[in-house]
Amino acid sequence: MSQSTVSSMPVWQKIPTWGWLLLLCAVVFGTNLWGYSLFDVDEPRYAQCAREMMQRGDWITPYFNGEVRFDKPPLFYWLLALSYSIFGVSEWSARLVSAGAATAMVLGLYTTVKSLGYKTQALWAAGILSTSLLMVALAHMSITDMTLSLWMTLTTLALYRVIGDVGNVTKENPEGNPKQWLWAGLWAGVGILTKGPVALMLPGGILVVVSLLLGRFKKAFATPYFAVAIFMALALSLPWYWAAYQANGQAFLEATFNHNVSRFSGAVDYHPQPWWYFFPVVLVGFMPWIVPALVWGGAYKWHLWKHLPQRDTEPALRLAWFSGLWTGLVFWFFTIAKTKLLTYILPLAPGYALWMACLLTHYSAQPSPKLSKTLACVLALIALALIVAGPWVAAHPGAILPKEARHLGDLKALWAVIGLLVLGFGASAVFVWHQRIKRMGLALVCMMVWVTVTALVGVVPAINAHTQGDLRRFAENVSSQPSGAAWVSYEITKPSLTYYANQPVLRVLRGEGATFKALAQANGTVFVVTKNRLIEDLKVQLPKPLTATVVDKGVLFSLVKVQ
Repeated sequence: MSQSTVSSMPVWQKIPTWGWLLLLCAVVFGTNLWGYSLFDVDEPRYAQCAREMMQRGDWITPYFNGEVRFDKPPLFYWLLALSYSIFGVSEWSARLVSAGAATAMVLGLYTTVKSLGYKTQALWAAGILSTSLLMVALAHMSITDMTLSLWMTLTTLALYRVIGDVGNVTKENPEGNPKQWLWAGLWAGVGILTKGPVALMLPGGILVVVSLLLGRFKKAFATPYFAVAIFMALALSLPWYWAAYQANGQAFLEATFNHNVSRFSGAVDYHPQPWWYFFPVVLVGFMPWIVPALVWGGAYKWHLWKHLPQRDTEPALRLAWFSGLWTGLVFWFFTIAKTKLLTYILPLAPGYALWMACLLTHYSAQPSPKLSKTLACVLALIALALIVAGPWVAAHPGAILPKEARHLGDLKALWAVIGLLVLGFGASAVFVWHQRIKRMGLALVCMMVWVTVTALVGVVPAINAHTQGDLRRFAENVSSQPSGAAWVSYEITKPSLTYYANQPVLRVLRGEGATFKALAQANGTVFVVTKNRLIEDLKVQLPKPLTATVVDKGVLFSLVKVQ
């Protein structure tokens, strides 16, 4: 393209694809990070842990609420502390790390797949990954899962390049590059520092399976770079583990074992779930892209099964096999594990996005009128269901909201969200009916962008104000009081009280009335936060002559003064 042609192009056409992807990520991952309080229970734990690290000047031993917390290694806390140092302590700076990790994951997936020679799949994968519901939600949460998923994604992609994309050999994509082990070692090392050995185990397992299928197991592992990579990963992560052991001894070893081995073999921290737990999580978490996967996925899987990944297999099919194995191995690893949380499944998101990209690329190039019309009907039915059920849902938001938000009043913004979903699914149905697969994808991306912005500006803050507003107000009230009063929660676990008061909160349970007496004798006044329905129960627990006075009664919680 000549220089004169480029200069005559509109500005928007001069922006490279990665620039548009960066803008997309800025919108879907960055909208209103600052607009609502940290949600209990995990966000304020991580955010406060990083702040206590800064306050103590201890970068080895994490603390929360004044107590040692070895649930996770320290890298995420270090990144939060860096964000605090630059931008100050706030909801925005606490969530910025996750939003940045999500953006890096999208761009990393896009650039790597594109460098392998799959430009179309790379663009599809980036669009799908950035607009999947689970990705958008967790990018707005100050928790470790997004950062861990970034390192695991980069490790997995580097390991795929170790064995090479056999049959699709170009100058940029040689038939295997063992030097990619060095990048894999780097990313695995920082992954271990984020959430433990799983950051190395899962990508390594994927490499073993893929290399065996492609007959390249020896090529992958019979290289000195493999040993160097393992050394790099351990050299990056083990110094902290050694330092933490030196500082805390046996307590650190027991905590590390409990949060790594025991988390897989048994239910830890009250997170037991049925074996099928992640099936509905995937169905909801990967909306709206799960819809074409459910309708077209069976036929595509059969197509892949007929073309097992061998040296003479079409390169794009090998990429689909790789992404399918990536998705499946991660899914079943966490399904088999006894401890399950919704956020654990996030590391399969890039693999799933890449698999969906291969599927949509295949049907864009080889349209199937029958499958297209089937998907169009399903999308139209979803739009129709939203039209029928939407008004009731908008008028009764409690039916779909978390337990503590069940009594939330009418949410006007839900009407806009439902309307946007109807338009998006309806337009997608029309496009796919006419076998305009790329336009269907663009319609779904645009729908998710507008739904994300509307929900994060109009819906999420309203839910947050209902569920967290009382707690934040109480914490800020207590923190403004003269020092010396004890700060207690009764029969509830709400780390946001610690974060917003920036001081330890003692948790007292039913039957521990003597604790109130001891605190009152030592501090004179005790401020207690509890649920409204537990106020009378609290009064019964107080030994005489202590009395309880409700200082501030909120929607769900109350601040009680005990003297």
